[in-house]
Amino acid sequence: MPRAGLEPAILSAGDFKSPVYTNSTTEAHAYCTNFYMEYNQYMKIGVLALQGSFVEHVQLIEKLGLHVTEVRTAAALSSVTHLIIPGGESTTMRKLAEQFNLWNQLMKRVTDDSIQLFGTCAGAILMSQLNMPFSVERNAYGAQTMSCVVSLKSNISDLRGCFIRAPKITKIAPDVQVLARHKFDPVCIRWRGHMALTFHPELIHEMRLHELFLGL
Repeated sequence: MPRAGLEPAILSAGDFKSPVYTNSTTEAHAYCTNFYMEYNQYMKIGVLALQGSFVEHVQLIEKLGLHVTEVRTAAALSSVTHLIIPGGESTTMRKLAEQFNLWNQLMKRVTDDSIQLFGTCAGAILMSQLNMPFSVERNAYGAQTMSCVVSLKSNISDLRGCFIRAPKITKIAPDVQVLARHKFDPVCIRWRGHMALTFHPELIHEMRLHELFLGL
């Protein structure tokens, strides 16, 4: 039961669900700091750092106050519970992942449900190649010169997407949730603990989708 005179606030992240009652901003901030530190001990975040916009994702995660590992080796990949696959050149990233013995491990961990993936642009293309229940069409939004930042239809207020030679999600399974659309096309989807985006939130400093993925 709540203590008298205090407003309840629920913070949940993955396996953690902690009701908190606070009557001051300082108390709430102190709780959140401790909560995220505890949660971060369980959650090990990595960014696939072979090619593409991995630096921007690393910087964004660090702004959330969380530790992040740049994943380039099989050992690093085996240590993370959540992996961000950045935008870039999907064919190059896959070749490098295969060269550094990451691709087969990644495929196995997806099959075993022992890792959660967050892919942006080229990352979404790679996720579609990892037995995820959706299909994509590469470069569906045109050439580099047609890059744009547009408002998206979403329950997330004022959500925008930065599209750069972006793929289009052409087919999804019934159990895939659409979180955002551009016109009628799904551009942000969630399946189980995984999220795939056809745009670049990291390039316009949009942090809320990362927070959603990480359960913050």
